[in-house]
Amino acid sequence: MLKKYFLIGLRSILNQRFYSILNIVGLGVGLALVIFIGLYLHDQHRFDRWYADHERIYRVEYGEWGITGPAFKRVIEESSAAIEQSLRLNTNVFHNTAVRRENEIVRIRNLVAADPEVFDFFDLTFIHGDAATALDDIGKIVLTRSEALRLFNTENPIGEVLSPRDEYNLVVSAVIEDISHFHVRVDALVSFFIFGQYYGTDYFELPGNWNHNTYVKLHPEADPGQVRQQVEESTNNYIYETAGIAFDRKTRLRPVSDIYYTTESMVEGRVVHGNKSLSIAFMVIAAFVLFIAVVNFINLSTAHSTSRAREMGIRKLLGGTRNSLMVQFLLESIIITAAGMLLAVALVEIFLPSFNTLAGVNINLREWSLGWHLLTFIVAALIVGTINGIYPAFYLSGFEPARVLKGELTKGKSAAFFRKGLMAFQFATAITLIAGTFIVYQQIHYMQSKDLNFNPENIVFFRANQPVLQRWDEFRNTLQSSPGIEEVALTNSMPGSVGWQESVYLGGQIRQFYYWPATPEFFTMLGAELLAGRWPDRALSTDQHYNMVVNRQWLHLMGLDQEHEDIIDQSIPWGTGRITIIGIVSDFHFNSLHSAIAPMAFVWREESCRMVSIKLHPHNQTQTLEHISKTWLQFYPDEPLNWHYLDETLMAQYSKEEQTGTILTFFSLFAIFIACLGLFGLSSFLIEKRSKEIALRKVLGSPLLRIHILLQKEFITLIAVASLIAIPLGWYFMSSWLDGFPYRIQMGVVPFFLAVVLTLFIAMATVSWHAIRVSGRNPSDFLRAE
Repeated sequence: MLKKYFLIGLRSILNQRFYSILNIVGLGVGLALVIFIGLYLHDQHRFDRWYADHERIYRVEYGEWGITGPAFKRVIEESSAAIEQSLRLNTNVFHNTAVRRENEIVRIRNLVAADPEVFDFFDLTFIHGDAATALDDIGKIVLTRSEALRLFNTENPIGEVLSPRDEYNLVVSAVIEDISHFHVRVDALVSFFIFGQYYGTDYFELPGNWNHNTYVKLHPEADPGQVRQQVEESTNNYIYETAGIAFDRKTRLRPVSDIYYTTESMVEGRVVHGNKSLSIAFMVIAAFVLFIAVVNFINLSTAHSTSRAREMGIRKLLGGTRNSLMVQFLLESIIITAAGMLLAVALVEIFLPSFNTLAGVNINLREWSLGWHLLTFIVAALIVGTINGIYPAFYLSGFEPARVLKGELTKGKSAAFFRKGLMAFQFATAITLIAGTFIVYQQIHYMQSKDLNFNPENIVFFRANQPVLQRWDEFRNTLQSSPGIEEVALTNSMPGSVGWQESVYLGGQIRQFYYWPATPEFFTMLGAELLAGRWPDRALSTDQHYNMVVNRQWLHLMGLDQEHEDIIDQSIPWGTGRITIIGIVSDFHFNSLHSAIAPMAFVWREESCRMVSIKLHPHNQTQTLEHISKTWLQFYPDEPLNWHYLDETLMAQYSKEEQTGTILTFFSLFAIFIACLGLFGLSSFLIEKRSKEIALRKVLGSPLLRIHILLQKEFITLIAVASLIAIPLGWYFMSSWLDGFPYRIQMGVVPFFLAVVLTLFIAMATVSWHAIRVSGRNPSDFLRAE
């Protein structure tokens, strides 16, 4: 019986090739987009869920600090018997470290310091070497597979030597599998105890130096809430006993699987974050795209019903039941859906590399088993095919044979209304996506063009190494011998990546703020407005270490609301001494516009600086940059200079938003394409049905323009209805997205107006093509039988 249904369904599909192809292509493209989004969401969901016991691992946080001091590991472990294991990671200190390999200098971008038990803690897989001895000495380094290949062109470089900063040797002790879908990027690992080599063994018992991520793994039966309270009590007591400070930060144990999607502004080191709002938006888009594809199928099937009405009437007269006819139509729907699924899979295979580049991911279909592919394909075809076919099957199988065979079939207002409603929702989806794309690009442009209250133009920067820093005055003077260089300075960090924080105990509270060590020349180089006082002066030795310049947010944090002149020369406690305010600068955006301007203190502390910043003359910059590179090679010939323009670096901070805009553009275009396929088929069918009416109007002298307006009127009305749905829907979604930015555009009607106009233009162009084709034919072709 099923074989008979299958053959009949196949014949019916072949007899209606045009509409079948439209359905298959529409479903194929729509399902391909849904598959892409599904693969992306699955890839994002894998972060920190792939290793054993991840559900028992937590990061210890204090307020907005996701970092702790080195001694906290011991204090936390002793706070509760429910803690099975703890671990420290440091992602900052050795980031992008230069190492000597034989006779050349190379860089390890993501070199992480970790406690030796990191391999067991995060279930890392060894290719060569042993977990028990891999980091049992501070002179060892562990590489990932890809880093081993990059550095030594072999997967087994055990025993090879790398020398960071030419200060000491690290012997490669092990190679592990690449670590992906992890909230910290790792190319290599060294022992956490290497800090003892720099700062002495007392470093591990210091209450300060908050620069490390600390994790705990709880016993399976542990209560995280109770452990949190115990950790909070122990750390508060420890800080009070060692530093004499009443620590009032709330302790939090954040599940490690939640870190990737954390949206709070955290001080946490170099941590990778995803965009939860974008993932949710993709889920909504996937539902909309699938909805559009299904609507196309239903619309074309019901609109084309009259051409199959006589077939249904004859089948019923010959004994066919309504149930058997419904099965027939459902099977046809499943066949078309299966063909669409095959097309979708082919499109995914072809365009997956492009999608990986577009979305910034590395999805590999080989990771999915063949059995999983087949099961997903069969289940999806059955579900989508049933959804596609259930209404057309119910509608078509309900025709009355006597009325059909007498030619008394009417289309029915309810079916026409249902089709129009579905088409309106299609247009509403397209308008929402187009308007959303416009708004994303408006926000990107706003962030890239907003006045930062300082001047980042014509500034280049690069990281200095020890040979350059040791001869800094000579290096600086050599650079300034070029007329193309206006100023040279040292700084701890550049705008866009300022991360150092400090805290003072004032008025019974811990007050936390950013602080920015640099040489005096750097402060004037940025061109920020000085509201009162002065910048540090190189001629005054007391300005180094003991004086500082603060922004207005810092004053607000400290409760200093007097006139600016009255604040100058006031001092506050800092560390074991005091520091004096000598200047007040206007608030400027020293980090990206993803976060609000924070309290900041600028200090002259040359020993904390590792970044060279150079202000260039606007003209002949190519020659000036050549001079800078040659000077660098004179002082450090082992490694070519790698410099960056500050303004270009600041623009790159918004790459995620640009990626979001590109992806939305991609999805919008395909949503419009799928909607146009349905509109193309539906308008073709409806205009063909009115071909006699068009012929009579031509004979009676009606102008072609009036005929076109008549045919377009129905679709224009649908777009008007769609606009009433799309504008409030799009306004809600995009307002929610913009609320995530402290500095955002004010949404207006222009993006929605442009989206409506663009959708209207595309729809009118599609309908006009059919109208011109039919109205251009000789009326006698349609009226010959009358």
